[in-house]
Amino acid sequence: YKGSRLLNPEMAFEIKQYLFEPLTMAKAWFLGYDICQNIPKYEPRVSVTNIVVSANPDNHCYHIKLQVMIPSLNKEINIKSLLNEEGYSILG
Repeated sequence: YKGSRLLNPEMAFEIKQYLFEPLTMAKAWFLGYDICQNIPKYEPRVSVTNIVVSANPDNHCYHIKLQVMIPSLNKEINIKSLLNEEGYSILG
């Protein structure tokens, strides 16, 4: 929520709306859209090249596969993560 980041108090990304409601593929799409809209806003040094968000209702989580490009390094990175009621975590 806005103000929760000490070094960037204007940063706001509301994920609560995705966590405590039934998980659906439609919400997974909107989560991916929100991520794509917010990353360039708060981290302009990278660009999102691909994102896949899938809902896993049985385990009450979203699986996120994010691919970003870092132009200054000419490098693309793949990040696999999980969003559930415990929060956001990057998978190894």
